[in-house]
Amino acid sequence: METTRRNFLKLSLAGTAAVAGASFLAGCSPTSTAPSSGDSAQTDDAKIEASQEESCDIVVVGSGTSGTCAAIRAAELGANVIWLEKTDAKGGTSIYTEAMAGVNSQLQKSADISFDENSVFYDLMDYQDWGGLGKVVMAFVQNSGETLDWIAEKGAEVYASPVPGYPATKYLHMASVNGEYSRIGQGILEPLWKVGEGMSNLDFRPKTPAIGLAIDNGAVTGVYAQSSDGTITKISAQSVILASGGFASNQEMYERYTQSPYELIKFWGLEGRDGDGINMGMKAGANTHALRCLSYSYGAVDGTSSFDDEVNVWFSWYALLTVNADGDRFMDESIVLGEDTSKRNIALTAQTAAYVIADEAYVKQCADLGAFNWGTGTTKGELRESIKACSGIVKADTIEALAEAMGVDTQTLQASVDEYNAIAAGEKEDNRFKTPGDALIPVKEGPFYAAKLVASGYGTIGGLTTNEKFQVTTESGEVIPGLYATGTDNGSMYYISYPMAVMGGTLQGFGATSGRMAAEDACANL
Repeated sequence: METTRRNFLKLSLAGTAAVAGASFLAGCSPTSTAPSSGDSAQTDDAKIEASQEESCDIVVVGSGTSGTCAAIRAAELGANVIWLEKTDAKGGTSIYTEAMAGVNSQLQKSADISFDENSVFYDLMDYQDWGGLGKVVMAFVQNSGETLDWIAEKGAEVYASPVPGYPATKYLHMASVNGEYSRIGQGILEPLWKVGEGMSNLDFRPKTPAIGLAIDNGAVTGVYAQSSDGTITKISAQSVILASGGFASNQEMYERYTQSPYELIKFWGLEGRDGDGINMGMKAGANTHALRCLSYSYGAVDGTSSFDDEVNVWFSWYALLTVNADGDRFMDESIVLGEDTSKRNIALTAQTAAYVIADEAYVKQCADLGAFNWGTGTTKGELRESIKACSGIVKADTIEALAEAMGVDTQTLQASVDEYNAIAAGEKEDNRFKTPGDALIPVKEGPFYAAKLVASGYGTIGGLTTNEKFQVTTESGEVIPGLYATGTDNGSMYYISYPMAVMGGTLQGFGATSGRMAAEDACANL
């Protein structure tokens, strides 16, 4: 039997310990993002007063995966590069991500893995209801494998690593350090940074955000950068590559473009993803695409701050009874076990409140597993302590008392528990939600636990439009000379949501590929 999240708990009761592969489907971070109050790069360029000026060939804005690949590749090709980073360290949220998608890399071919590129393109486009920008999607498909090979050539220990039982992982590449699995930061970005440290033509500047673009007759001619002491420098350049990481930290932008309250979602990742690149691009005349699109994870327990907090692992990753503010079931709980993470999260954001319900038998079973290695993180074996510390969980000896603690109708909650248990026992078909009973975990033995659940995501994925060379384009499709958008500053790949159900690891794969290709085109135009 293949181990999946649907059968994992049943296997664990029989003494089988196995890595749950579903968490490899996308990048994650151990911390949640704190919101900023507004657009951080809305400075009127005409009013920016620089106290000094300098020049280079290419400016790269941001140091996550896309910015790293852009900066290293551009310098490798001989360009004089100034590399700006808003925070005090390289990598941003990318350092915590788990895997990277690629198509037909030499690494895959060595493992007898190959794909028809047209079929991959079709699957990605069809998932987006054909709303992705086709030339950009095809550019990713045709060049992502070469990008992974280039990363490996730079010294990263990368290997093709599909996860059995999860078709969407068939494109995955993971990294290792000294033969042991490592997240992207240590396994891929650090080897690239080491290459960059030996380049005299690459100037990395932390705590130096870009605050505006220099524009002349419709062409981008550089950036304005502000150092930590407040000094503003105008950096003239042939090209600017935007890689600032989207706008997951920006509450105002999130609510404007998604039309949803920010408190209904928890973003995993580091601060600083404030929409700087997207805002600067729009001010330069760029078109945008799919700004409402998000990269979802599994949902999160309110009051947690870590993706793999034990409370999150056991209360948001499994098909527990899920009810709304009325105490009524409102969805197929087994959706969380699938590879499409969007549906459950959309259902959560449609409710004023949502809760998952578990009983003592379930909590005991999970707690008895102790410290458990999920491949992307290891629980500490402290579930009960985590439950006590979590503000989003209430506990009661009876369903009636639990309903009171939750603030929901007792009769409605009891009816939901009875229906759910009957479906789990095979005594009743779920005519409303078509939930398969074998996926469900009964709620029978007190005390009972209710965890408030909110939607969760890795970040925003809508952004600026580009052509297949990752040159930013206007609403009419014209190229804005000198400007490129990569990673999650580029929204061209998407229309519906992150394609977790089709290709896990797309965010990192697209980030790396768009960064490398943007650098190559920018260097070709020097």
